[in-house]
Amino acid sequence: MGPLRKVLVLAAESANDTRLVTELRALGYEVTHAGPHGLTPSDADLYRDLVENSYDLICTHDIEGRLLSVNAAAEKALGYPRDTLVGRHLQDLLVPETRHLFDAYLAEILEQGSAHGVMRMCSADGQICDWEYHNSERRLPDGGRIIRGLAHDVTEQLRASRELRASEQRFRALFEQAAVGVAYIDTPTGKLLEVNHKCAQILGYADEDLASLSFEQLLHPPDLPLYEQRMGQLLQGEVPEFVVELRLLGQGGTSVWVALSVSPLLRGGARSSRHMAIMQDISQRKLAEQQREMLEAQLRQAQKMEAIGTLAGGIAHDFNNLLTTMLANLELARLDVEPSHVVTASLDAAEAAARRATDLVRQILMFSRKQPARRAAIALAPVVADSVRLLRASLPAAIAIELHLEDEAPVVLADSTQIHQVVMNLCTNAWQAMRSERGRIDIWLDAVVMPAPRPGAEKPTRFARLRVEDTGEGMDARTLERIFEPFFTTKTAGRGSGLGLSVAHGIVKEHGGTITARSRTGEGSVFEVLIPATDTAAAEVTGESAPSSPLFGYGRVLYIDDEKALAAAVSRMLESLGYSVTVCHSGDDAIARVRENCQSFDVVLTDLSMPGLSGIDVARELMRLRPGLPVILTSGYADRIGQDLAALGICLRLDKPFDRRALSEAVSGVLRHAVRAAG
Repeated sequence: MGPLRKVLVLAAESANDTRLVTELRALGYEVTHAGPHGLTPSDADLYRDLVENSYDLICTHDIEGRLLSVNAAAEKALGYPRDTLVGRHLQDLLVPETRHLFDAYLAEILEQGSAHGVMRMCSADGQICDWEYHNSERRLPDGGRIIRGLAHDVTEQLRASRELRASEQRFRALFEQAAVGVAYIDTPTGKLLEVNHKCAQILGYADEDLASLSFEQLLHPPDLPLYEQRMGQLLQGEVPEFVVELRLLGQGGTSVWVALSVSPLLRGGARSSRHMAIMQDISQRKLAEQQREMLEAQLRQAQKMEAIGTLAGGIAHDFNNLLTTMLANLELARLDVEPSHVVTASLDAAEAAARRATDLVRQILMFSRKQPARRAAIALAPVVADSVRLLRASLPAAIAIELHLEDEAPVVLADSTQIHQVVMNLCTNAWQAMRSERGRIDIWLDAVVMPAPRPGAEKPTRFARLRVEDTGEGMDARTLERIFEPFFTTKTAGRGSGLGLSVAHGIVKEHGGTITARSRTGEGSVFEVLIPATDTAAAEVTGESAPSSPLFGYGRVLYIDDEKALAAAVSRMLESLGYSVTVCHSGDDAIARVRENCQSFDVVLTDLSMPGLSGIDVARELMRLRPGLPVILTSGYADRIGQDLAALGICLRLDKPFDRRALSEAVSGVLRHAVRAAG
């Protein structure tokens, strides 16, 4: 170790407004050979040079605050000559609003021996500057006390610090009061570092509760792969940021749709280990989109049904013409043979098939809403059995169907075609639930008595109960809640439109009944339909009583139909009933016949849809030529009329297909009414 040397050090600290030392400035020189009373003359000169040439303000004042000495830097910074500064009270150089702090400054030095802080001083030209000082008390050899200090200008630093704090406050206000959710996320761990109030509000959490979660925990599981894919692209630098719409899990597990924008936080131009997520709640927009899509789907379905209805209505006329011809000829053939003849059985079978075809045409019109429901007291067992027979042909052979129909099932007031549709829809749904194309469907029909909801209630308590059970995959609770919603389906594309159960629900509700479903995943499903029973006796329902005989009569009938085979068959039926018949195949021909002799006919029977003049046109012209001439309008599609028939002189509408008895009742009834009106 070398010899010890004495060094005089003139030092000062630089600190910010939080009193954290940021810089230490020091001037040092050797004083090893100083005399016993201080510095040697050469050392004193060196000391004075250091003080005078310092860029910092260096001064000495007494314990009352009067300046004893200042250096050139102080003289320059304050703008006063040195001789005017020496002897001046330091407090007078402070800005007025801080002068009251000077006494505390002196007390601190006298008590602690030093003081460190910032003084705001006003220069001779009125410029205000902030000076950071570090002053300390010194004892003189004669026992006197002085205060020496060093200060440097920190005006710009403090201004920058204030601006930084203001910027931070503005940012904090923007962060907390933003209309969108903002979250800072640790990139390696995904932990939420900080979230604003809006973010917590969107998700339904308290602000502090989100601090313990990671962002991945908030993602809806089905949307997690999408987020991970886009986040991977961001981390690999493939994209600078990404925007995606996905679902987050709110408090309680509720789903919240958000538009999420994610970007990395930059520090010094480089990516940091954090990224920022901005989210906007778009749940209402998504709900509106779903509702719009549902309405568009309903509109498309309505347009589809309208097109089906138009097609069904178009072909219904032709089908009903053919069926009328078939039924007429079958009845005429029956008149030509004895009841015991061997061909009678074949005629019965053909007539039954024709009547079944009539029901099928009506079902098509019913499905397309082109024909109103026709409710009557019916037994459900034959309807259910018939529906299953039709369905059996369309199901895979591996699907077993078992019927359990009780004879005691009550009679109900219902439309058989609509009940047929309910059974078909429930069974089709049961079959589609068996994705393995193998399973069993059990159909039960019985009676059930339900307790009245309240004393004196008029609601029926006896019901016909239809149950359809399947061995399919079943449903979870969430699916079960929506099973009767229109267009809701869990089936794959092409397996269903989501309308079958909704239509069944609507039909049952229109009949005053209820339909419910029970199911568990993996345990199949049970659908139960309750339809109120009616007091009508079963004998009135079965239709087993013999039909009434045709009504014979006499009179002159003008029959108009462009279908020649149909016209011939109906003409023969009318002649078999005792009427004289003139057949025309166009409206123009019929008008000409009447114009030749207005009194030559007692009643006119005309088809609605014909080339040229329609049945409506014929009726209108006949009313002009011969007011009061009875007109019967026949049609295979009566809903196309849409006019006041009585105002056109039309006494009755006879829908096709009709049989001999219905024809006789129509013609004889109109003629009797005409006779009474004339008498």
